[in-house]
Amino acid sequence: MARVYTNLKKYRKTRGITQEEFARGIGYTRHFVSKVETGMYTPGIQFIEACCFYFRANIGDLFYFNMDEGRDGNETRDANVSQGEERRGNQ
Repeated sequence: MARVYTNLKKYRKTRGITQEEFARGIGYTRHFVSKVETGMYTPGIQFIEACCFYFRANIGDLFYFNMDEGRDGNETRDANVSQGEERRGNQ
């Protein structure tokens, strides 16, 4: 399974945007944004699309992938859109 890494924190901070402002702007909770930024959650495609739209950036600017990580079977399964992302209003 590929591991998703993010440049979201860098993008957000260089623009002077708080996690709360960013989360509100894309319709997610601050808690979820924090977990994605720290690598605790793997974001689903809806979250990724919302981030790209918000920053007017392409996916390669905000996210990068490691296809080899976890091939030894020791990778833990991250939260995923199929398991339900934490959307604002669904709390």
